[in-house]
Amino acid sequence: MHPVLSLQRKIFIHFIRAFGFTSFFYGTFVATLVFSKS
Repeated sequence: MHPVLSLQRKIFIHFIRAFGFTSFFYGTFVATLVFSKS
């Protein structure tokens, strides 16, 4: 495999992982706000 493609793939996987963690954290935060209001 080409080294540049390998590097791009690592960055892409890392970005998806970070995005998933952020959206999960944000979703939990929003859910907490909604539950505390009701």
